[in-house]
Amino acid sequence: MVAKFQTASPVSSDDHICKKDYLSSFWRETFLKAEKFKTSDIHIKQTKAAIKVIFRVNGELQEVSQFEKDKPMRLALTNRLKQIANADLSVQDETQSRSFSLELTNCRYRLEINSTIFGEYFVLRVIREDDVPSLKNCGLDEKTLNDLLSAIHNKQGCILFTGPTGSGKSTTMQACLMEIDREKKNVIALENPVERPLPGVSHTEITHKVSWKKAIKSAMRLDPDVILIGEIRDQESASLALEAAQTGHLVISTLHTNDVAGTIDRLCDKESGFGIERRLVAENLLFVAAQRLPQLLCPVCRKQSENPSFYHRGNGCETCLKGGKGTAGISGRRPVIEYTFKPDPSSILKFDKNNFSQTQLKASLYEEHEKLASKGQIDCDELANWTNHKELS
Repeated sequence: MVAKFQTASPVSSDDHICKKDYLSSFWRETFLKAEKFKTSDIHIKQTKAAIKVIFRVNGELQEVSQFEKDKPMRLALTNRLKQIANADLSVQDETQSRSFSLELTNCRYRLEINSTIFGEYFVLRVIREDDVPSLKNCGLDEKTLNDLLSAIHNKQGCILFTGPTGSGKSTTMQACLMEIDREKKNVIALENPVERPLPGVSHTEITHKVSWKKAIKSAMRLDPDVILIGEIRDQESASLALEAAQTGHLVISTLHTNDVAGTIDRLCDKESGFGIERRLVAENLLFVAAQRLPQLLCPVCRKQSENPSFYHRGNGCETCLKGGKGTAGISGRRPVIEYTFKPDPSSILKFDKNNFSQTQLKASLYEEHEKLASKGQIDCDELANWTNHKELS
Protein backbone atom coordinates (compact mmCIF):
# COMPACT_ATOMS: atom_id res chain seq x y z
CA MET A 1 0.00 0.00 0.00
CA VAL A 2 1.41 3.33 -1.06
CA ALA A 3 1.21 6.08 1.55
CA LYS A 4 -0.44 9.28 0.41
CA PHE A 5 1.18 12.51 1.38
CA GLN A 6 -0.53 15.89 1.34
CA THR A 7 1.39 19.11 1.30
CA ALA A 8 0.05 22.03 3.28
CA SER A 9 -1.31 24.83 1.14
CA PRO A 10 0.48 28.16 1.67
CA VAL A 11 -1.49 30.78 3.55
CA SER A 12 -2.28 33.61 1.13
CA SER A 13 -2.62 37.32 1.79
CA ASP A 14 -6.40 36.96 1.41
CA ASP A 15 -6.44 34.09 3.92
CA HIS A 16 -4.79 36.34 6.53
CA ILE A 17 -6.97 39.40 5.88
CA CYS A 18 -10.21 37.36 5.94
CA LYS A 19 -9.60 35.74 9.33
CA LYS A 20 -12.55 36.21 11.67
CA ASP A 21 -10.81 38.22 14.40
CA TYR A 22 -10.43 41.88 15.29
CA LEU A 23 -6.94 42.30 13.82
CA SER A 24 -7.91 41.08 10.36
CA SER A 25 -11.21 42.95 10.53
CA PHE A 26 -9.33 46.22 11.11
CA TRP A 27 -7.15 45.72 8.03
CA ARG A 28 -10.04 44.42 5.94
CA GLU A 29 -12.01 47.59 6.61
CA THR A 30 -8.91 49.72 5.96
CA PHE A 31 -8.19 48.20 2.55
CA LEU A 32 -11.85 48.33 1.50
CA LYS A 33 -12.11 51.96 2.62
CA ALA A 34 -8.95 52.77 0.62
CA GLU A 35 -10.78 51.53 -2.48
CA LYS A 36 -13.82 53.70 -1.80
CA PHE A 37 -11.51 56.73 -1.48
CA LYS A 38 -9.50 55.75 -4.61
CA THR A 39 -6.38 56.07 -2.48
CA SER A 40 -2.98 56.10 -4.19
CA ASP A 41 -0.97 55.34 -1.00
CA ILE A 42 -1.82 54.00 2.45
CA HIS A 43 0.37 55.20 5.35
CA ILE A 44 0.44 53.30 8.66
CA LYS A 45 2.20 55.66 11.06
CA GLN A 46 2.97 54.89 14.72
CA THR A 47 3.03 57.51 17.47
CA LYS A 48 3.78 57.06 21.18
CA ALA A 49 0.21 55.96 21.97
CA ALA A 50 -1.51 55.05 18.70
CA ILE A 51 -1.33 53.75 15.15
CA LYS A 52 -2.66 56.20 12.57
CA VAL A 53 -4.03 55.19 9.17
CA ILE A 54 -3.54 57.94 6.59
CA PHE A 55 -4.64 57.89 2.93
CA ARG A 56 -3.15 59.90 0.09
CA VAL A 57 -6.02 61.04 -2.12
CA ASN A 58 -5.45 63.35 -5.12
CA GLY A 59 -1.95 64.02 -3.82
CA GLU A 60 -2.96 65.00 -0.28
CA LEU A 61 -2.74 63.07 2.99
CA GLN A 62 -5.94 62.50 5.01
CA GLU A 63 -6.06 60.73 8.37
CA VAL A 64 -8.94 58.25 8.33
CA SER A 65 -8.60 56.22 11.56
CA GLN A 66 -6.58 55.56 14.71
CA PHE A 67 -5.86 52.40 16.70
CA GLU A 68 -5.44 53.43 20.36
CA LYS A 69 -4.64 50.23 22.25
CA ASP A 70 -1.79 49.10 24.48
CA LYS A 71 1.64 48.38 23.00
CA PRO A 72 1.23 44.55 22.74
CA MET A 73 -2.02 45.03 20.79
CA ARG A 74 -0.40 47.59 18.50
CA LEU A 75 2.43 45.13 17.81
CA ALA A 76 -0.12 42.37 17.11
CA LEU A 77 -1.88 44.67 14.64
CA THR A 78 1.27 45.55 12.70
CA ASN A 79 2.36 41.89 12.75
CA ARG A 80 -0.94 40.92 11.15
CA LEU A 81 -0.29 43.48 8.40
CA LYS A 82 3.17 41.95 7.88
CA GLN A 83 1.55 38.52 7.58
CA ILE A 84 -0.86 39.86 4.97
CA ALA A 85 2.12 41.31 3.05
CA ASN A 86 4.31 38.19 3.45
CA ALA A 87 6.90 40.29 5.31
CA ASP A 88 9.39 38.92 7.86
CA LEU A 89 7.90 39.08 11.38
CA SER A 90 11.30 38.66 13.02
CA VAL A 91 12.68 41.86 11.44
CA GLN A 92 11.68 45.07 13.23
CA ASP A 93 14.71 47.34 13.00
CA GLU A 94 15.51 47.08 9.28
CA THR A 95 13.79 48.17 6.09
CA GLN A 96 11.71 45.68 4.13
CA SER A 97 10.17 45.84 0.64
CA ARG A 98 7.31 43.58 -0.40
CA SER A 99 4.73 43.28 -3.15
CA PHE A 100 1.44 41.36 -2.79
CA SER A 101 -2.08 41.12 -4.20
CA LEU A 102 -5.54 40.93 -2.63
CA GLU A 103 -8.53 39.35 -4.34
CA LEU A 104 -10.60 41.22 -1.75
CA THR A 105 -9.90 44.53 -3.51
CA ASN A 106 -8.55 43.30 -6.85
CA CYS A 107 -5.45 45.41 -6.16
CA ARG A 108 -1.74 44.89 -5.94
CA TYR A 109 0.30 46.67 -3.24
CA ARG A 110 3.95 47.72 -3.08
CA LEU A 111 4.94 47.88 0.59
CA GLU A 112 7.89 49.66 2.19
CA ILE A 113 8.56 49.18 5.92
CA ASN A 114 10.92 51.45 7.83
CA SER A 115 11.88 51.64 11.50
CA THR A 116 11.07 54.72 13.63
CA ILE A 117 11.48 55.52 17.33
CA PHE A 118 7.84 54.56 17.98
CA GLY A 119 7.76 51.43 15.83
CA GLU A 120 7.57 50.43 12.20
CA TYR A 121 6.24 52.80 9.54
CA PHE A 122 4.38 51.17 6.63
CA VAL A 123 3.61 52.79 3.26
CA LEU A 124 1.65 50.86 0.65
CA ARG A 125 1.43 52.05 -2.96
CA VAL A 126 -1.92 50.91 -4.42
CA ILE A 127 -1.86 49.42 -7.93
CA ARG A 128 -5.32 48.66 -9.27
CA GLU A 129 -5.27 45.47 -11.34
CA ASP A 130 -8.14 46.55 -13.64
CA ASP A 131 -6.68 50.03 -14.18
CA VAL A 132 -4.08 49.02 -16.79
CA PRO A 133 -2.05 52.13 -17.76
CA SER A 134 -2.67 53.55 -21.23
CA LEU A 135 -0.81 56.45 -22.81
CA LYS A 136 -3.89 57.37 -24.80
CA ASN A 137 -5.98 57.79 -21.64
CA CYS A 138 -3.56 59.74 -19.46
CA GLY A 139 -4.29 63.24 -20.77
CA LEU A 140 -1.16 63.98 -22.82
CA ASP A 141 -1.60 66.50 -25.62
CA GLU A 142 -1.50 65.15 -29.18
CA LYS A 143 2.04 66.28 -30.03
CA THR A 144 3.57 64.89 -26.83
CA LEU A 145 1.70 61.61 -27.26
CA ASN A 146 2.79 61.20 -30.88
CA ASP A 147 6.45 61.94 -30.07
CA LEU A 148 6.43 59.47 -27.18
CA LEU A 149 4.77 56.77 -29.32
CA SER A 150 7.37 57.40 -32.02
CA ALA A 151 10.17 56.98 -29.45
CA ILE A 152 8.67 53.74 -28.13
CA HIS A 153 8.63 52.21 -31.60
CA ASN A 154 12.35 52.81 -32.17
CA LYS A 155 14.42 49.63 -32.21
CA GLN A 156 17.12 51.10 -30.02
CA GLY A 157 17.88 54.05 -27.77
CA CYS A 158 17.31 55.16 -24.19
CA ILE A 159 14.02 56.63 -22.91
CA LEU A 160 14.19 58.25 -19.47
CA PHE A 161 11.46 59.56 -17.19
CA THR A 162 12.47 61.91 -14.39
CA GLY A 163 10.73 63.67 -11.55
CA PRO A 164 10.08 63.37 -7.80
CA THR A 165 8.54 60.38 -6.06
CA GLY A 166 4.82 60.17 -6.76
CA SER A 167 4.93 62.00 -10.10
CA GLY A 168 3.69 58.99 -12.06
CA LYS A 169 6.95 57.84 -13.67
CA SER A 170 6.32 54.12 -13.10
CA THR A 171 2.78 54.35 -14.45
CA THR A 172 4.01 56.09 -17.61
CA MET A 173 6.70 53.44 -18.12
CA GLN A 174 4.12 50.66 -17.75
CA ALA A 175 1.87 52.44 -20.24
CA CYS A 176 4.81 52.55 -22.67
CA LEU A 177 5.22 48.76 -22.43
CA MET A 178 1.52 48.30 -23.18
CA GLU A 179 2.07 50.06 -26.54
CA ILE A 180 4.70 47.49 -27.60
CA ASP A 181 3.76 44.33 -29.49
CA ARG A 182 4.75 41.94 -26.71
CA GLU A 183 4.06 38.85 -28.83
CA LYS A 184 6.64 39.81 -31.44
CA LYS A 185 9.16 41.45 -29.11
CA ASN A 186 10.95 40.09 -26.05
CA VAL A 187 10.25 42.58 -23.25
CA ILE A 188 12.11 42.21 -19.94
CA ALA A 189 11.37 44.36 -16.88
CA LEU A 190 13.75 44.68 -13.92
CA GLU A 191 12.08 46.18 -10.83
CA ASN A 192 12.43 46.56 -7.07
CA PRO A 193 9.85 45.29 -6.32
CA VAL A 194 7.64 44.28 -9.26
CA GLU A 195 4.70 46.72 -9.13
CA ARG A 196 2.31 45.37 -11.73
CA PRO A 197 2.83 42.13 -13.71
CA LEU A 198 2.01 42.98 -17.33
CA PRO A 199 0.91 40.39 -19.90
CA GLY A 200 3.70 39.34 -22.24
CA VAL A 201 6.45 40.88 -20.07
CA SER A 202 9.14 38.87 -18.25
CA HIS A 203 9.48 40.49 -14.82
CA THR A 204 12.60 40.11 -12.64
CA GLU A 205 12.59 41.34 -9.05
CA ILE A 206 15.76 42.95 -7.69
CA THR A 207 16.74 41.45 -4.32
CA HIS A 208 19.81 41.29 -2.08
CA LYS A 209 20.82 38.26 -4.15
CA VAL A 210 20.04 39.82 -7.55
CA SER A 211 21.60 43.29 -7.88
CA TRP A 212 20.79 45.84 -10.58
CA LYS A 213 24.18 45.19 -12.18
CA LYS A 214 23.70 41.42 -12.24
CA ALA A 215 20.08 41.72 -13.47
CA ILE A 216 20.95 44.10 -16.33
CA LYS A 217 23.87 41.97 -17.49
CA SER A 218 21.72 38.85 -17.33
CA ALA A 219 18.84 40.52 -19.22
CA MET A 220 21.19 41.49 -22.06
CA ARG A 221 22.02 37.79 -22.54
CA LEU A 222 18.33 36.84 -22.90
CA ASP A 223 17.96 38.17 -26.47
CA PRO A 224 15.78 41.14 -25.42
CA ASP A 225 14.22 43.75 -27.69
CA VAL A 226 13.11 46.02 -24.84
CA ILE A 227 14.54 46.29 -21.32
CA LEU A 228 12.73 48.25 -18.61
CA ILE A 229 15.02 49.19 -15.70
CA GLY A 230 12.97 50.36 -12.73
CA GLU A 231 15.50 53.00 -11.68
CA ILE A 232 18.99 54.11 -12.63
CA ARG A 233 20.67 54.58 -9.26
CA ASP A 234 24.41 54.74 -9.86
CA GLN A 235 27.21 55.07 -12.39
CA GLU A 236 27.31 51.36 -13.12
CA SER A 237 23.61 50.94 -13.87
CA ALA A 238 23.62 54.16 -15.95
CA SER A 239 26.55 52.95 -18.00
CA LEU A 240 25.03 49.50 -18.53
CA ALA A 241 21.69 51.01 -19.58
CA LEU A 242 23.31 53.22 -22.22
CA GLU A 243 25.53 50.39 -23.44
CA ALA A 244 22.42 48.21 -23.82
CA ALA A 245 20.82 50.98 -25.89
CA GLN A 246 23.95 51.24 -28.03
CA THR A 247 23.99 47.52 -28.77
CA GLY A 248 20.53 47.46 -30.36
CA HIS A 249 18.03 47.46 -27.49
CA LEU A 250 15.31 49.88 -26.49
CA VAL A 251 15.89 50.78 -22.83
CA ILE A 252 13.24 52.49 -20.68
CA SER A 253 14.09 53.72 -17.19
CA THR A 254 13.69 56.43 -14.54
CA LEU A 255 16.11 58.85 -12.94
CA HIS A 256 15.70 61.29 -10.06
CA THR A 257 16.28 64.80 -11.45
CA ASN A 258 14.12 67.94 -11.47
CA ASP A 259 14.03 68.61 -15.20
CA VAL A 260 15.25 67.39 -18.58
CA ALA A 261 18.41 69.50 -18.69
CA GLY A 262 19.28 68.32 -15.20
CA THR A 263 19.23 64.74 -16.52
CA ILE A 264 22.16 65.51 -18.83
CA ASP A 265 24.06 66.98 -15.88
CA ARG A 266 23.27 63.94 -13.72
CA LEU A 267 24.44 61.47 -16.35
CA CYS A 268 27.60 63.28 -17.46
CA ASP A 269 28.91 65.39 -14.58
CA LYS A 270 31.85 63.69 -12.88
CA GLU A 271 31.56 65.55 -9.57
CA SER A 272 27.80 65.60 -8.86
CA GLY A 273 26.61 62.89 -11.25
CA PHE A 274 27.55 59.56 -12.78
CA GLY A 275 30.39 60.73 -15.01
CA ILE A 276 29.18 58.84 -18.11
CA GLU A 277 31.10 59.62 -21.31
CA ARG A 278 29.22 62.38 -23.16
CA ARG A 279 29.56 60.61 -26.51
CA LEU A 280 27.73 57.55 -25.12
CA VAL A 281 24.92 59.77 -23.81
CA ALA A 282 24.73 61.88 -26.99
CA GLU A 283 24.50 58.88 -29.30
CA ASN A 284 21.88 56.93 -27.36
CA LEU A 285 19.55 59.38 -25.58
CA LEU A 286 16.29 59.10 -27.51
CA PHE A 287 13.60 60.66 -25.30
CA VAL A 288 13.83 62.34 -21.89
CA ALA A 289 10.77 63.55 -19.99
CA ALA A 290 10.37 65.37 -16.67
CA GLN A 291 6.95 64.62 -15.22
CA ARG A 292 4.63 66.13 -12.62
CA LEU A 293 1.08 65.37 -11.46
CA PRO A 294 -0.64 68.70 -10.70
CA GLN A 295 -4.01 68.76 -8.96
CA LEU A 296 -6.97 69.67 -11.16
CA LEU A 297 -9.43 72.21 -9.78
CA CYS A 298 -13.04 71.21 -9.22
CA PRO A 299 -14.89 73.04 -12.05
CA VAL A 300 -17.94 73.59 -9.81
CA CYS A 301 -16.46 75.27 -6.70
CA ARG A 302 -13.24 76.83 -8.08
CA LYS A 303 -12.86 80.55 -7.32
CA GLN A 304 -12.02 83.22 -9.86
CA SER A 305 -8.82 85.13 -9.10
CA GLU A 306 -8.22 88.87 -9.53
CA ASN A 307 -7.29 88.04 -13.11
CA PRO A 308 -10.56 86.71 -14.62
CA SER A 309 -8.62 84.24 -16.78
CA PHE A 310 -7.27 82.35 -13.76
CA TYR A 311 -8.75 80.47 -10.80
CA HIS A 312 -7.99 79.42 -7.23
CA ARG A 313 -8.97 76.26 -5.42
CA GLY A 314 -12.46 76.21 -3.95
CA ASN A 315 -13.59 75.13 -0.48
CA GLY A 316 -15.26 71.95 -1.62
CA CYS A 317 -18.71 70.94 -2.83
CA GLU A 318 -20.78 67.80 -3.40
CA THR A 319 -19.04 67.24 -6.73
CA CYS A 320 -15.46 67.04 -5.40
CA LEU A 321 -16.07 65.88 -1.82
CA LYS A 322 -18.09 62.83 -3.00
CA GLY A 323 -19.74 62.24 0.33
CA GLY A 324 -16.51 62.54 2.30
CA LYS A 325 -14.46 60.36 -0.05
CA GLY A 326 -12.92 63.15 -2.14
CA THR A 327 -10.63 66.16 -1.71
CA ALA A 328 -12.00 69.66 -1.17
CA GLY A 329 -11.67 71.73 -4.33
CA ILE A 330 -9.84 69.02 -6.31
CA SER A 331 -11.30 66.81 -9.05
CA GLY A 332 -8.21 64.65 -9.70
CA ARG A 333 -4.71 64.86 -11.15
CA ARG A 334 -3.15 64.57 -14.61
CA PRO A 335 0.41 64.27 -15.88
CA VAL A 336 2.34 67.26 -17.19
CA ILE A 337 5.45 66.46 -19.21
CA GLU A 338 8.49 68.49 -20.25
CA TYR A 339 10.50 66.57 -22.83
CA THR A 340 13.14 66.37 -25.53
CA PHE A 341 12.93 63.93 -28.44
CA LYS A 342 16.03 62.94 -30.41
CA PRO A 343 18.12 65.85 -29.03
CA ASP A 344 20.94 67.13 -31.24
CA PRO A 345 24.07 65.19 -30.16
CA SER A 346 26.13 68.39 -30.31
CA SER A 347 23.86 69.96 -27.64
CA ILE A 348 25.02 67.21 -25.26
CA LEU A 349 28.67 67.11 -26.35
CA LYS A 350 28.90 70.89 -25.86
CA PHE A 351 26.35 71.02 -23.08
CA ASP A 352 25.09 74.33 -21.72
CA LYS A 353 21.98 74.02 -19.56
CA ASN A 354 20.30 77.27 -20.64
CA ASN A 355 21.02 76.72 -24.32
CA PHE A 356 19.83 73.11 -24.13
CA SER A 357 16.55 74.18 -22.48
CA GLN A 358 15.95 76.86 -25.10
CA THR A 359 16.80 74.78 -28.19
CA GLN A 360 16.09 71.12 -27.42
CA LEU A 361 12.88 71.08 -25.38
CA LYS A 362 9.67 70.27 -27.27
CA ALA A 363 7.63 71.36 -24.22
CA SER A 364 8.58 72.87 -20.85
CA LEU A 365 7.07 72.37 -17.40
CA TYR A 366 6.33 76.09 -17.17
CA GLU A 367 4.55 76.17 -20.55
CA GLU A 368 2.48 73.09 -19.76
CA HIS A 369 1.41 74.46 -16.36
CA GLU A 370 0.61 77.80 -18.01
CA LYS A 371 -1.73 76.06 -20.49
CA LEU A 372 -3.62 74.36 -17.67
CA ALA A 373 -3.82 77.56 -15.59
CA SER A 374 -5.15 79.57 -18.54
CA LYS A 375 -7.92 76.97 -18.96
CA GLY A 376 -8.81 77.25 -15.28
CA GLN A 377 -7.76 73.66 -14.64
CA ILE A 378 -5.05 74.28 -12.01
CA ASP A 379 -4.57 76.90 -9.28
CA CYS A 380 -2.80 79.98 -10.62
CA ASP A 381 -0.64 79.92 -7.44
CA GLU A 382 0.88 76.69 -8.73
CA LEU A 383 1.77 78.46 -11.96
CA ALA A 384 3.54 81.13 -9.89
CA ASN A 385 5.87 78.43 -8.54
CA TRP A 386 6.83 77.49 -12.10
CA THR A 387 7.29 81.16 -13.03
CA ASN A 388 10.03 81.30 -10.35
CA HIS A 389 11.46 78.02 -11.70
CA LYS A 390 11.56 79.51 -15.22
CA GLU A 391 13.44 82.59 -14.01
CA LEU A 392 16.06 80.42 -12.28
CA SER A 393 16.59 78.19 -15.35
